Amino acid sequence: LEFRRVLFRSLQWVLAPEGPDTAFAAKKVDLWPIIAKLPARERMIHITDPYLKLTYWAVTREGSPIPTRLAGLRVSRGSGTIPTKLADRLVPGAQFVVFTNQQMALEAACRGEVDAALVAEGMGDGILMAKPQACEKQRIALTALPHSDVWFGVGAERSDRGAVQVAGVLRDKIGDMTLDGRFAS
Repeated sequence: LEFRRVLFRSLQWVLAPEGPDTAFAAKKVDLWPIIAKLPARERMIHITDPYLKLTYWAVTREGSPIPTRLAGLRVSRGSGTIPTKLADRLVPGAQFVVFTNQQMALEAACRGEVDAALVAEGMGDGILMAKPQACEKQRIALTALPHSDVWFGVGAERSDRGAVQVAGVLRDKIGDMTLDGRFAS
């Protein structure tokens, strides 16, 4: 138990706005607290067993035809929530309109400024549970995107045995906190 206390106190947070792939490649970080478990990424970065799952949805105004394909349509998304590569894979050929966050992206769909919004649910933000103000009087339709479940774990520098061990400890601690209600977003 004392080991874990010392471990968590000794972690140093480093600002890495370039994202995990670039930060790990540049040896700028040894750990990343939440990283998508993708096959291409796992060849370069150790990723623990997942502790979070996100599902991606297309949100349209009720009454609008729900397109079977979103290619060629204007689709909003939040810049920090859905990375460009993932958005392109989930909705190939869409014309993305990027907003600061997914609430603003959802509001644009409710106002009819775009054909659909691409949103992630599962982060605990309740984006699909509590409608933003612009959507209060607008009924919406949700369509789960095929193959859109993405699992997340703790990332570690693959060649650093200590970082891999710490990632496992962090993942286990997140699991404990989730079970007893202390891990909430």
